[in-house]
Amino acid sequence: MIRFEELQMRLAETAKKYLKFQNLQVFIEQFSLERESILTFSLDERDYSHLYQSSASFTFDVSQTEKSLYEENDIFSSEPEYLSNVELTFNIIFPALSKYLNIENLIKELEEEYPDIEPVLITRKVFSSLNMITEHEISYTYELDIGDQIDNELIDDIFKEHKEILNFIYDKTIDYIDFSWQMEDEV
Repeated sequence: MIRFEELQMRLAETAKKYLKFQNLQVFIEQFSLERESILTFSLDERDYSHLYQSSASFTFDVSQTEKSLYEENDIFSSEPEYLSNVELTFNIIFPALSKYLNIENLIKELEEEYPDIEPVLITRKVFSSLNMITEHEISYTYELDIGDQIDNELIDDIFKEHKEILNFIYDKTIDYIDFSWQMEDEV
């Protein structure tokens, strides 16, 4: 089985080819030793691209962590195959605005353009002293089989598609963001 660190580094290297890589965080659960990696990045070649942050994350549960650490001893050779699957979750974080476009229509367009990703909309209400801000986030997941080798071509395709999705969202929303900010400045 691929080690946690190997998968993390491969994802980071691939992300750097397509996006502006910003951060890598690793969380280790104290008692179970479950590990989670979160890589953060953004578009880098366009105005306001820094507003559209995204992240990719994956988790190794206890048995996967154990297996990847002690694989050379062949202790876990009888473990079932499902242990080699990892969910790679992408989150696209929109800029926080007090007013927003019809986000449901954007999700429908995204589903039509990229039918395999099955995006989920996450909405949070943030209350400030002056007004209420709604934060939007889109999440989607890929199932990776990371048995003995990382499929480099698949990882490349996933990040290439993620960049296309970020550009798609950027193109659909940037005019609205400009307009919204101008309206807020006038108030």
